[in-house]
Amino acid sequence: GIRFQNISSEQLVNGHLNKVEARVLMLPANVALSPAEAQAIRNWVKRGGTLIADYQTGIMTEHGRMLPSPQLDDVFGINRSQTVLWKQEQGAPITASSKNAQSKTELEITMVETGIQGPAQPLWAASKSGSSAPLVFHHAFGKGRAYYLAADLFSGYQTALDKPQDEQSAKRMNLLHELFDRALADA
Repeated sequence: GIRFQNISSEQLVNGHLNKVEARVLMLPANVALSPAEAQAIRNWVKRGGTLIADYQTGIMTEHGRMLPSPQLDDVFGINRSQTVLWKQEQGAPITASSKNAQSKTELEITMVETGIQGPAQPLWAASKSGSSAPLVFHHAFGKGRAYYLAADLFSGYQTALDKPQDEQSAKRMNLLHELFDRALADA
């Protein structure tokens, strides 16, 4: 199985990831980071860690102030300076799908950061009203790997968990597991 633990900002900055030989760090809904936290993460990934983060990671200081440019974009291999948000609207859902999926399973999501540039490899795409945009990005950084999810896919996962009777839920869960399996295989 997978062992996990929550860590504090102080533990992160003091090298706890290295002390416990962590292989994967997940940052769900982590919009605020201090410069010291960002540097600790950057150094850890560079030494071989795998980072998975979602929607708007590192766009604010630890005090909640917007930054001129998001932290950790170098680690993710992306540039979010031209980001535009897609929001789900009545009658115009946003769907996510893997570029490697065996089936046409899609996951409904509520918001997506579009306009992301950079050398990172797009793995998934989002679609809305006939338009599409890269959604999940993979990037090698030093000896490590980083995955950036340009949407709140964790809430999509929760939605699938909450509706076990829905015939699409298992397919949606498998779609998300595909992403996590790949990230864990890299770790």
